[in-house]
Amino acid sequence: MAERTNLLGPVLVAAFCALVLSITHLTTAGQIADNQRAHDQRALRDLLGETLPDTALLAEAWQDDQIVWCAQRIVAARLQADGYAGPIELLLAWRSDQREIIGVSVVRHLETPGIADFLNDHQQGSWLDEFRTSTATGVGHIDAVTGATISSNAVRQAVAQALQLPDPANTRCRS
Repeated sequence: MAERTNLLGPVLVAAFCALVLSITHLTTAGQIADNQRAHDQRALRDLLGETLPDTALLAEAWQDDQIVWCAQRIVAARLQADGYAGPIELLLAWRSDQREIIGVSVVRHLETPGIADFLNDHQQGSWLDEFRTSTATGVGHIDAVTGATISSNAVRQAVAQALQLPDPANTRCRS
């Protein structure tokens, strides 16, 4: 018997590490989920600004990644587009009766820093601001960003597709 490998030490270390990771996950999962909801709510408040109805933004209000304010006929939706480097997560808000966009906000993306910085710019006059007050047909007239054609086209297509769906206010709001 030449050499006998003792695996007990590495197995115990691996088991201990797995236990620590499991405990850490269990103790932080709730806080991470709460932080994610708070981030999404801040993004929605930033997106809607003055047009945000005076109702609570509860997690339960989201259905099928949409929230509808019936009295104002405002819809907000979480969208995902396939960008150049991975998924681009968006928030889109629009007036459902007119199909007029209130705003578009990029919540998360993996696009190339420096090239896709326009996705983080929420200032007036930015590329994302061009969507404001556009309609479903007007989205196609927003120019792609030079050097980031795939990313900008992905955002435009996701917004256009969301506005082509049946009006969620019609199905959720019984008036």
